[in-house]
Amino acid sequence: MPKKLIWLIVLWAIMTGCVAGDTRPTGQLDFSGVDAFWPIHSELLADRSPAEEAWDTLFDTPGYAILVQRDFTREFLTDFFSLAYQPSRRDELEAELQKTGFRIQYLRHLTALTENKQTLLARQRELEENPVILTDALALTQEYLTEPIDVDRDPPPVSFVFFGNDARGYSRVIVDFLYAVQKEVYLRYLLAHEAHHYYRRRLLTFDEPPEGSMDAALLWGLDQLQAEGIADQIDKRVIYFGEGIQADSRRAIQFREFLDQAPTHIARFDSLLANLVDFSGDPERLETRIRFILPMSAHPTGYFMANIIRQELGKEILREHVGNPFAFLRDYNEAATRSPNRPPVFSTESLRRIDELEERYGRLSG
Repeated sequence: MPKKLIWLIVLWAIMTGCVAGDTRPTGQLDFSGVDAFWPIHSELLADRSPAEEAWDTLFDTPGYAILVQRDFTREFLTDFFSLAYQPSRRDELEAELQKTGFRIQYLRHLTALTENKQTLLARQRELEENPVILTDALALTQEYLTEPIDVDRDPPPVSFVFFGNDARGYSRVIVDFLYAVQKEVYLRYLLAHEAHHYYRRRLLTFDEPPEGSMDAALLWGLDQLQAEGIADQIDKRVIYFGEGIQADSRRAIQFREFLDQAPTHIARFDSLLANLVDFSGDPERLETRIRFILPMSAHPTGYFMANIIRQELGKEILREHVGNPFAFLRDYNEAATRSPNRPPVFSTESLRRIDELEERYGRLSG
């Protein structure tokens, strides 16, 4: 074989990763939202209004496009960023920061972005060159999924953006990049948690009820209990308890306080399910009540239920029924009856409600 042809083959093998022992990291880390944000940030710091084209570029990136579709309006984020960075709105910003709520937490988080810009740019370069952290995270995600994750062919797309100290797991994983860098020590757990939501969405065994309906409110509660309850087994078990790396954080303390109250919350949710007539066809009031009964978007209560299932029935049941919130509640009831701690169980009437919901919206049971 001619030497020139041999070298061409070797070069092709190197470029395509076919050489034995290739250890290139795998993963899809999208920084387009971060890149599109910095020009807007610079304009706002100069107390100018960014061009509409710049905003279009930002909201056309995958991460921001989903945030606008699912969580925030474009107008909200445009004003939010302006408030955080324009010098002419500093007095207004200071007044807002005296308030409380998730919006203010997000706003306070964004105000720390400017001073950390160089750190963020440096970390972005590192992750772009070596995104192996996603591979590490997916090994944790796999623990509560039955089907093996193909890390090379089917990693979840991950978009880094700026919006608040938070993350999302939708059709792609969305993580605030400043939050990711600030919490670097547990970033793989954060990615693993959100990646579980990403893969679980593919396994859902129900169709969405009509938006704004009583059934939609009920199914939101059921789905949150399972979705967060199982995903929290991946990260909260490690970082929120004992010597966990976030055990002393305000959010971890709040989580544990609500976890102690989980039996009361389960009993209240059971009463709600058994007495839906009390809400007289008022979906908004029902949703408000469910969100109150299941605090922190059902994280602690779901964790409590998943933990009882894990202890009494094993992880395999959590894996087998992932994506089926109806089965999750029934599994909890079975596990609770076996538990020596005698946690509350759901009544026959509540189980009947769950069966009716599954008959209306369920697909194949998981």
